[in-house]
Amino acid sequence: MIKPVQLKSFKVGYGDDLVVFHPRMISLAEQTEAAQRFNDIADGDDQKYQKEFDIQIEAIAEWSNEQPQRLVKEKAEFKRVPLVEDSESTLDALKRFFGDRTAENERVIRAAYNAFINQCAPDVSFL
Repeated sequence: MIKPVQLKSFKVGYGDDLVVFHPRMISLAEQTEAAQRFNDIADGDDQKYQKEFDIQIEAIAEWSNEQPQRLVKEKAEFKRVPLVEDSESTLDALKRFFGDRTAENERVIRAAYNAFINQCAPDVSFL
């Protein structure tokens, strides 16, 4: 039996504006469920990209070991601080911080979503 894997936290953002995410291992069923939600969005749906953004935020919240944090630069060093103060849950923190679907927010969330999935992939090498 393969022993449980502890995934590494990672940061996503632009310049000094960074968010730290803390993934947990996700099952193929969880990954497939999220993918199916994307497939359920009609091609002509005028809310397609907003719905995709929402699915990614909800998946990240569900797949997190703990709430994401912001990295704040203080005297040439970065310090981790809560994403938002007094959040009720990881989903609440993500929705409040990334509330508007700006180009930057959309790209950070998409990169984090992909990193969650990619980090779960096992190492493969040919002998």
